[in-house]
Amino acid sequence: MKQQHKFVATKDIKCYKGTNVLMQCVNEFQYELNKVKQLKKQHDIKLCAFGFHGSFDLFYVQDFFSPSNDSRYFEAIIPKGSIVIFDPCDKHKFVASSIKLTRELTFNEAYKMLNRGINNS
Repeated sequence: MKQQHKFVATKDIKCYKGTNVLMQCVNEFQYELNKVKQLKKQHDIKLCAFGFHGSFDLFYVQDFFSPSNDSRYFEAIIPKGSIVIFDPCDKHKFVASSIKLTRELTFNEAYKMLNRGINNS
């Protein structure tokens, strides 16, 4: 079994979140800009299964929401007091008991953050 770390956020934590064009995810949570989305049962969160997933680095969000598939990218925060679980060996994503999308990134902003020059000629 993978090692996972679980903690309660002692302050707001900046992160990134991807959604489909309707601001929904695979599990069909409906997000709204600047509204905290919180689970009723915080203890039910599970990495790769249930809760609000995101990444601390936008680069890894594209693993789940491809830029070519009408995905939308957001700056977000994990609000203070949220439960957070992540795998320290796989920093691609976390799951939290609540999340707030604070700003949608423009195409140019996302492109600059995602294009790291790897394998460019």
